[in-house]
Amino acid sequence: MKPLAASDPRQVGPYRLRARLGAGGMGQVFLGYSPAGRPVAVKVIHHELAADPVFRTRFRREVAAARSVSGAYTAPVTEAGPDDDPPWLATAFVPGPSLADAVAEGGPLPVASVWKLAAGLVEALQAVHASGLVHRDLKPANVMLALDGPRVIDFGISRALKSTQMTSTGLIVGTPAFMSPEQADGARVGEPSDVFSLGCVIVFAATGVGPFGDGPPASMLYRIVHAEPALGQVPDGLRELAAACLVKAPGERPSPAELVDMIAAGRTAEEDTGLASFWPAAVAGLIRTFQARLNSEIPAAPGSGPEPPAAQATGLDQPAGPGTRLAGSVAQPAATGTVTSATVMQGPGAPMPHVATAALPETARAGNLYGTRPVTAPPEPGVTRGGTPGSGVTRRRALFSVAGVAAAAGLAVAGWELTRGGGSPPAAGPGPKQASTPAVQAGAVPRGGKIWSFPTTQYVQSGFAVADGVVYAGSNDGRVYALDAAHGHQVWVFPTGGAIQSGIAVAGGAVYAGSADHNVYAVRVSNGHKIWKTPVGGFMSSGIAVANGAVYGGCIGLPAFALRASNGGKLWTIGPGNAPQGVVVSGDVLYVGSTASGVAALHTSNGGTIWDAQTEGPVASGIALGPGAVYAGSFDKNVYGISTGNGDKLWVFPAGDQVNSGIAVSGGVVCAGTDDGIVYGLSAAHGHKLWQFRAGGRVDSGIAVANGVVYFGSWDSKVYALRASTGHKIWEYTTGGTVSSGIVVANHVVYVGSNDGRIYALRA
Repeated sequence: MKPLAASDPRQVGPYRLRARLGAGGMGQVFLGYSPAGRPVAVKVIHHELAADPVFRTRFRREVAAARSVSGAYTAPVTEAGPDDDPPWLATAFVPGPSLADAVAEGGPLPVASVWKLAAGLVEALQAVHASGLVHRDLKPANVMLALDGPRVIDFGISRALKSTQMTSTGLIVGTPAFMSPEQADGARVGEPSDVFSLGCVIVFAATGVGPFGDGPPASMLYRIVHAEPALGQVPDGLRELAAACLVKAPGERPSPAELVDMIAAGRTAEEDTGLASFWPAAVAGLIRTFQARLNSEIPAAPGSGPEPPAAQATGLDQPAGPGTRLAGSVAQPAATGTVTSATVMQGPGAPMPHVATAALPETARAGNLYGTRPVTAPPEPGVTRGGTPGSGVTRRRALFSVAGVAAAAGLAVAGWELTRGGGSPPAAGPGPKQASTPAVQAGAVPRGGKIWSFPTTQYVQSGFAVADGVVYAGSNDGRVYALDAAHGHQVWVFPTGGAIQSGIAVAGGAVYAGSADHNVYAVRVSNGHKIWKTPVGGFMSSGIAVANGAVYGGCIGLPAFALRASNGGKLWTIGPGNAPQGVVVSGDVLYVGSTASGVAALHTSNGGTIWDAQTEGPVASGIALGPGAVYAGSFDKNVYGISTGNGDKLWVFPAGDQVNSGIAVSGGVVCAGTDDGIVYGLSAAHGHKLWQFRAGGRVDSGIAVANGVVYFGSWDSKVYALRASTGHKIWEYTTGGTVSSGIVVANHVVYVGSNDGRIYALRA
C-alpha cells in the first residue's frame, strides 16, 4: 500500500479521504472511499507513535490478528498499512450513532433493545475471542448501532499501545469506567475481562450511567476494584445478567456461551422484531433519521459529484497551534434540534467549514427520545437530616452528533470539529473575541442568573482561574480557553493534545494547565502562545499550585512533581505511586492528598516527606488549608481534619458516603460534598456537623466559599449557592448537564463548567 504522499495528500492506501471525523490518543479518523465508492473509516496513526519501534511491532501484529475476525456484529479491519509512513488502518464504516451518543442524547434504550444489544455484543465477543483476541476496550463509544444490529469496533488494537514509550510512564490502556478489576490492577487480562466490560455496557445502555458512576480516573479505578456496582436502576432480568458479568473474580464470570443461554432465557417473545428489523421500532427509527442526515451532510463518494480541493499534505495528525483556525469563523450557536457533522477536507490554507445541519423530528426534542419510559425528576433539594437522594438520569437535548461515526475506527474522540451542547467550536489561537450568547451586564441579572455562557466542544470538568478581567478554563476537547470575564468573549484558545481535567493556575503572566496528553503547559496570558511544555509521564489528575518560582502538581503514577515556572524544567519528582487529587502550598510546605490513602506534607525544595497522615481509604477529594489544619475527604466515607504541624488527626467526621468533591474552609466552617448528594458544613475546630444540605444528585464538583456563601455543582445539572453559616439555599441555577468542574468566584460572579460543554458566568 502506498503511503500518504505529498503529491496526493487525500490518498491513504487505496482510499481517498473526504472528511475528518475525529481525533484521539492513537491518531485521527477520516471518512474515506475505495475506488469502487465503498465508504470506510481510515485511522491515521500519530507521528510520535509511528516513531516508536515497539508500537510499530505491536501494531503490525495486532492489525494482522484483527483482520482475521469475522462476525455479524463486528466492524472488521478491511485494509491496513502498518509499514507505511504514517501507519494507518481502515475499518468498515458503520452508518449509525455510537451507543454512547445514542444514550447521551436520547436517554437509556428501551428494555427490549437492551436485550437485543446484549445478544449482539455477546456474539461479537465470541467472534473476537475465537480469533485469539481480547478486546480490552469494550465501551459505549466502541459499539455502533446499525439497522441490522450493533457493531463492535477496535477489537484488540488497543494492545498495540501497551509497553510503548507513551504507556511506560502511566498511560492507562482502556477506558476507566468500563475496565475490569484485573485491568485496573494491571494484572493479566483475558476473555473474562471483556465479559466484565460487557456488564458495564449493559448497565449503561439500560440506565444512562455505568455501574461505577463517573469521575476522575483514579476514583473510577478504585470503585471498580473495591466497590459494588450500582444496579438498583437496572430493570429486572437485565439486572441479573449484568450482575453475573460484574463479579470481581474473573473465574466466576459466565463465559460468552453461558451468556447466550442466559439471554435466551431472559428475553420474551415481545422482544423479537421479526425479519424486517433487528431493533424495536423506536431505535430503528432513530437510526434511519441518523442515516438520512449522514446522506445529506457527509461528502459523496469520488466520482459522484465535484471533488473538493486537496487538503494540506502536512500535519494531518498534528494539533493546530495558536493562530490556526480549526473550523473557519465561529458560527452562531446551533438552534435546538440541529446537529453539525464532520469537517470537509478543503484546499491549502483554507479554513475547514462544517457541513450543513439538519434537524431531528419535532417529536424527538423533549423527554425520552424512545418514548418508552418517563423521565424521573430528582426530588426537590433542601436542607435535610436523613433520607436517600433521588437518582434519575439527566437528559440533554434529544440530539445526535455525527461525532458517533468517529468511533467507527475505535477512537476516543478528544477534539471533535463538531458542536456539542448547542454551540460551535471556537477558532484556535489568538483572534477576535467571540461570544456564544449576548453579553448581559452583571448588575442587570438577579442573583443566580446567567450573565453569559460560552460553548466548548466537549465536557468542561477542569478547574478555573480568574486574573485581570479574564477567566481561564480547560475542556475535554483538549483546549485552554481565555474568556473576557465580564462578557464571555473569547480572548484566545490554546489547543493541547488531550483532555484537560486538572486545575488551572495563573501567575507571573502565564497560565498553567495539565493535559491528558501527559504534559503540563505554560501559556502566555497576553496572547495564548506556548511558553513551554513539559512531559510528566501520566494523566494529570491533580490541581496545580504555583509558588516559590515552581509549578506543583501530580498525575497518575507520579504522586508529586515540581517544575521550574520559568521554563518547565523538572526540579524534582516523587514516584512511582498512586494519583494525587489536591495540592496546596503554604510557605515552604506542599500538602498533597492522594489515592495512596492519605495526606502528606512535603518540602517544596526537594519533595522530601515532612509527615504522612494515613486514612482508611484513598483521598479523592480536593484539600483545603486552614489555620493549623489541612482538611480532606476520603473514599472511606470520612472527612478529616489533620494538624499541619505533625500530621496528627485532629478529628474525623463520618459523612455516610464517599467524599469526592472539592473541600473549602472559611469562617470556621469546612464544606465537603458526597456521592449521595449531601454537602456538609462542619466545624473546622472540632469536626462537628453544623448543617447538611441535600442536592438532587452526586456532588463531586469543586466547592468555593466567598462572602459567606458556599457554591457547588451536582449531577442533577444544577449549581447551588448556600448560606455558609446555616446551609440554607440562596439560589440554584440549572445548566444543560452534570456539573463536575471546579468553581471560582470573582467580583460577585461565579464561573463554572458543565457536561453540556459550556462555561457559565452566574451572578453570585
